Amino acid sequence: IAGMLACINSVQKLKRLYLPYCINITGIALEPLRGSAVLERLDLSLRQNRGFDIISRIMCHNMKISQIQVLPILYSIIGRQNHALKHIQFPYKWSPDIEEDSGYFERFLQQYNESEHLQNILCRNCNIDCNNSLSLFRDDKKDRVGIQKYTCYDCLNHYCYNCKDDRDDGFFYLSFCELCDKWRCRDCQVVQPCSSCIDVFDVELNDSDLRNDVGFICTDCTDDSYKCKFCGDAFCPECQDRIVWCTVCENQGCDPCMDVVYCEHEDCEESQCYSCLDSQRDEDGVSPCYTCTSRFCFKHRLEDCKKDWRNSCSGCLKMIAPKLARGYEANQAAVAYIAQQQEEQESESTT
Repeated sequence: IAGMLACINSVQKLKRLYLPYCINITGIALEPLRGSAVLERLDLSLRQNRGFDIISRIMCHNMKISQIQVLPILYSIIGRQNHALKHIQFPYKWSPDIEEDSGYFERFLQQYNESEHLQNILCRNCNIDCNNSLSLFRDDKKDRVGIQKYTCYDCLNHYCYNCKDDRDDGFFYLSFCELCDKWRCRDCQVVQPCSSCIDVFDVELNDSDLRNDVGFICTDCTDDSYKCKFCGDAFCPECQDRIVWCTVCENQGCDPCMDVVYCEHEDCEESQCYSCLDSQRDEDGVSPCYTCTSRFCFKHRLEDCKKDWRNSCSGCLKMIAPKLARGYEANQAAVAYIAQQQEEQESESTT
């Protein structure tokens, strides 16, 4: 990365730099940008969204980017009276609720707020000074420390505190996406409110005070992980339990649109929607027993019956009998034996 930045003379030419998913960089590669007078935006978030799935959490905690390497370079940029820096997206790992701050990061944020460029930023809507609204460090929400407020991530336009909540054509001028930690203006992306938040709080979005109780999601983040495939409603991270998933047909939706049966076994994540259940698409899937009302996938229903064959539910026995008659356990034993042989061969080859 440092070589590429040096080759293009980035200190005099590069205006925007994005480093998504570069979790192994420490920050020293940014050295060619030291003292830049043209850099407008630097995105060091290293990820697409905040990441509530397991992979994103692992990526967040395994990031190697260092404040000691990055902040001196940023100091050299904001120390110039004519610097062009308008927006910085910091790593989520640097947030105080993830990584303890020694004060170095806080001091940089305060100096960035006080830099000459921020003193002269005007609201795009009312044309007044936005400095008091753009503070990076002063925020009631701990997980938003270090996020540049009221600046659209896409077009870099700024809005003051009052104007951001104005509505035009049914959309707010500026909204904060709870998934990617970015402010988006209505001209760049449609940011829709979380359907569950509106139901829970019974919020009238015309009231800017009540609006703080609602999570918003931008277009980039309303992918299959956070959106109902049937009604199109989007959900914020706090309301993800409203999204249900069928492991058979791999469809997902909100609970009013899609009914799902879950396996009762504590370590099982299998689920099946009633559409798959009615069509009997997968006999390994989760099914309710209409005799004892238990809900298990085939594997865990078999385990439950094996504990006491004689006293097992007759309905459960009827459900597992057809597959056992076709030699299910013999096939499973053969598969396990083949897997064991393969592991032994691989260990012998490595030694």
